Amino acid sequence: MFLSQKKSVFYIVTTVLLLVFCFVYSMDLVQKNKESLFLTNSGKQEYASFLNNFKESTYLVIQSDSHLQNISTFLDEKLISLPELKVLTSNNTPKELSQIIKLDRAIILFSEKGDEQLKTIIEQIFSNAELGKIGKEYHLIGVPYTNLLLDRYSKDIKDKLFPAIYLGIFVLLCILLRSFFSTICLYLPCVLSSLISLSFIKFFLGSSNLVNSVVPLLVFVVNLALVLHLYFTAIEFKTFKSALLEKRRPVFLTILTTVIGFSTLYLSDLSAISEFGILTGILIVVTSLISIGWLLAIDSLKRFCLESYDIIPESILSRLKNFFSIKSIIFLFICSIVIGIWSYGKIPILTDANRYFPQSSGMLSSMNKVASEVLGIPLVEIVVKRKKENKMQDLLMLEKLERDLIKEMPEMKVLSLNRLIQIANSKYIGKSQIPSFLISYNTLRSQIPSILREGYPLADDYRITLTGSPINVHEYEKIILKLRKTFEQYGYEYEVNGLYHHLMVAQKNMIATLFKSFSVSLLLISTIALIVFRKIRVFVIFISVNIIPVFISFGLFYILGLSFNIATVMTYSISLGLIVDSSFHILEVLDKKGLRLALYLNTVVKPILITSLVLAICFFMFGFNDFLPIKQFGIALGTIILIGLVFDLKVLPSLYFFSRPNTIKKYK
Repeated sequence: MFLSQKKSVFYIVTTVLLLVFCFVYSMDLVQKNKESLFLTNSGKQEYASFLNNFKESTYLVIQSDSHLQNISTFLDEKLISLPELKVLTSNNTPKELSQIIKLDRAIILFSEKGDEQLKTIIEQIFSNAELGKIGKEYHLIGVPYTNLLLDRYSKDIKDKLFPAIYLGIFVLLCILLRSFFSTICLYLPCVLSSLISLSFIKFFLGSSNLVNSVVPLLVFVVNLALVLHLYFTAIEFKTFKSALLEKRRPVFLTILTTVIGFSTLYLSDLSAISEFGILTGILIVVTSLISIGWLLAIDSLKRFCLESYDIIPESILSRLKNFFSIKSIIFLFICSIVIGIWSYGKIPILTDANRYFPQSSGMLSSMNKVASEVLGIPLVEIVVKRKKENKMQDLLMLEKLERDLIKEMPEMKVLSLNRLIQIANSKYIGKSQIPSFLISYNTLRSQIPSILREGYPLADDYRITLTGSPINVHEYEKIILKLRKTFEQYGYEYEVNGLYHHLMVAQKNMIATLFKSFSVSLLLISTIALIVFRKIRVFVIFISVNIIPVFISFGLFYILGLSFNIATVMTYSISLGLIVDSSFHILEVLDKKGLRLALYLNTVVKPILITSLVLAICFFMFGFNDFLPIKQFGIALGTIILIGLVFDLKVLPSLYFFSRPNTIKKYK
């Protein structure tokens, strides 16, 4: 034994106490999703600088289909206790402003203290019986509303989806192992790993978000795969100690390569994905060591834990000792590559985060309605470097530039200081144009509502906002091209900024994230396999059996109607980290001389088949979640794991033996 009996008891008691502590400590972990969650690091900095330079306030638009009486009464009561909130209504806004902001059935709230105040008001609207018809009678748009919905979906994942998955896996293990106590022994370290992950997130990050909320489950399933591999090996070798000695190399390699698969997501330009990869990698190392220690500590209970049953029918196992022929594999490879290349170009890239919400939320329809009837979404924020020679002449030139922008993009509306001055001036001269003298310009500027005037200052950096309905990245790029074409005619220096712009830039990098992290992971893992097994064909096998499933997955993505989005692009590096675990266990056994068929089936095929099916079922349960990235993440990951299962059990051994497919000797 690695541990004495006293040390084993101490370790078991300590582990159980740690589980209880982590459960209690992580119970109040809150969900907080910021608008910057899906931005790159550089995007966050540029957007923060933009907000600071233009004193941008967080806003919320509330529109009613009928009248505003109920909502106005409700807000009047709230504004007494929150005097720092500013409000735009039809009563305190010049009628001429309706050319760009229509407030006859809408109210706009502004907060200089971020989105928390406005989120509180939205929560109160939701809980109000008369006002709670959000997305039906009342329509809301704004960063606080989006963040609140993200918080709710994150909380649903933690409070509903994950408990259902954990319970389902426990019941499934009870059925497969036919022993409640054995299931408890194997299940407890996996649950502990999940609770440690939650506690780690709370202690170091303070709160959870939509991306890192799946970390506890991923750490759980990695540990589940580890303990099941050691469990089935222990049945053959009688103790967990012997099982660990037998599989010490593949166990070490699986932990190492799984960590690599996740950690390479650090290369992503999206800070949320980068943080997710490093966080998961660290937790896998820590929790895997705790799980191994747990199994060694309960070794004295082997009479309860190591009972052997015919979990998988012999008819199924007998099929898995036969592999695909080389001709079949070549045909499969060619078809997969052709189908994958054809399908890849047809898979949509979903970058508009508003399309992530289900139709039942009314999010997208509300945004389109408010954008067309009240105030468009600020799609492009343009910061122009003004020319210093003649301020008034410069403003007149910018007015001409803005008119050209409207001609070039009639579907968009322009909001700027010039545009506000034009509206203010129209009630005096009957037409929209700015005056020719700076003193008149400043006089008109003083008549603009202060909340708008502060956002569009008369400074060296001039702000132009293009507003419209939510669009995806392809349409957005067309706008940027038209913008560039217009500005080239005037010779102004400018930069594009704003939340929507940085979301588009960040989301556009998703495919680069997919290929960069996956390619680095695959190269590193294949090199490690080459170094460990010292065979060139092992390197070639790793490259082959992990690249071809990618092409197959493209075809399945197209058939299943999946998209590339912030969640699904992570599935390739994650699945690689999970699937290569099985590959190392297979290669470790195949590399031995005088290989026994029974040993291969019982210590390799059984745990691989069971863990892969359990993991696939686990991730397919994500499909019950309404939030599109989470739903498609689970479906995509479950699908890729099943593809990897087929390649590991039917293709890898055949490629390893190549012309010697019957090298596995029958156990006598």
